[in-house]
Amino acid sequence: MRGQLLLASARTPYMRAGLSWATRDALRLDIRELDGARMLELLGDPVVTVSIGGSDGEFKPLASMLIQPVTADVLQLMIDSLAEGLPPLGVEIEETPDEAAVIMTLLREAGWRSAEDAITEVAKLRAELKTLNGPFELSRENPGGDPVLVSYATVGLLLEAHLALLVEADDHKRTRSTLDARIAALTEAGDALSDQVATAMGERDALAVERDTLKERVDELEAAAAKAATPSSKKPKPPVAPA
Repeated sequence: MRGQLLLASARTPYMRAGLSWATRDALRLDIRELDGARMLELLGDPVVTVSIGGSDGEFKPLASMLIQPVTADVLQLMIDSLAEGLPPLGVEIEETPDEAAVIMTLLREAGWRSAEDAITEVAKLRAELKTLNGPFELSRENPGGDPVLVSYATVGLLLEAHLALLVEADDHKRTRSTLDARIAALTEAGDALSDQVATAMGERDALAVERDTLKERVDELEAAAAKAATPSSKKPKPPVAPA
């Protein structure tokens, strides 16, 4: 992106400074394809907007970045200066955004408008998760005891710590869920055992009643047998003599 030009024309087809394009789509080319004189001619055309790419991946109007008056020699020096840090023509390289751009991209994807919002929300989440997960101290302290202020460049560390806390909280939830399931299983087993005990006690009571009934019957039979074995107290009648 750095060293690239974006040319947009309000009138098409456009033919000037050795360039031509027939659509309203902007023309993109390497700055080294122009010299100072042709660049000056483009900048002086009111129907053309010349933008230059930066290392942040964005194109900005070139005219607003130049100190007036601008000459062809000044523009040539600018082109030569940029050319020293560019790869050879025809070789495309992947632009690597700087750390701040990466952090801001992550913040926008997470729904935060600024680093301050991210720091505030992460601090709030830390306080909530601390209640669930026990003490977790993220910020370091200086020898005086005052917390070290978190800069924009450390927002990525905050996000990483936030993710670690979420993972830890999720582990605790899974452990708690496993324990709850185990307790429920033990409770169910205890209820089943209680039912079995109640059934056994009922059977025991029924057997006790049956035993008492049998005992009474045995007592009756023993009494009857004893009575039958006792000799009668009546004297037998003498035999009658025949007439």
